[in-house]
Amino acid sequence: MSVQRSKKILAAFGEAIAEGGRWPRLLKALGLEEVEGWPGPRLINDALEAHGFRPAIDEAEALRKMRSDYPDTWWFAIASETTGRSDATVQQVVDALNTRAAQHAAQ
Repeated sequence: MSVQRSKKILAAFGEAIAEGGRWPRLLKALGLEEVEGWPGPRLINDALEAHGFRPAIDEAEALRKMRSDYPDTWWFAIASETTGRSDATVQQVVDALNTRAAQHAAQ
């Protein structure tokens, strides 16, 4: 196996691990890491509003779809609201939340 191919494989694994950890990182950035269990759509929307963003999750629809994990559609909606891009990385979303939190704190 070539070194270049090995680097690509390792990069893909690294990206998959980062994306797999997106919800814990997002919940922490929203200030929801201490919530018992998994925060639902209302708490996530409230936290987004507290950071100065609009609610990104359709709460009624979300409750119908929610099973044991957060739906990918929620992630894409939050990424789109916070960064303007639904394909934003976890780090870009967290950075947008942190930037907005710093702006609110300065006011």
